[in-house]
Amino acid sequence: MGYVSEEEKTMASLCHGLGALMNLLSMGTMAWLPALIIWLLKKDNSSYLDFQAKQTLAYWIAVPLAIWALTLIGIITLVGWVVTFPAALLLGFCASLYGFLGAIQCYNGKHFEYKGISDLVK
Repeated sequence: MGYVSEEEKTMASLCHGLGALMNLLSMGTMAWLPALIIWLLKKDNSSYLDFQAKQTLAYWIAVPLAIWALTLIGIITLVGWVVTFPAALLLGFCASLYGFLGAIQCYNGKHFEYKGISDLVK
């Protein structure tokens, strides 16, 4: 990774941070939207932003799928709600914390990768 401009740092941190905020506000349904918008606007201008936005987009698609899978398991097992509902809430909250960590790292000019996701988008 070479030099990262202030604009790239800001846009990357917005990508992660707004996704995390949208996850909390929309229960995961719209968390992918900020990453998609930033990626569409900036993908050709910066390889750094292209990577950060793509991995954030993949992350905010994967997290709700995992939460929905937990919900489906809870519906199928009925009794599973005792375990899956708190697990789904905890997963959503922790996912947002991880997104906020990504925002802070990018704002400070550090390279950030979501574990397990970044390899998929490289």
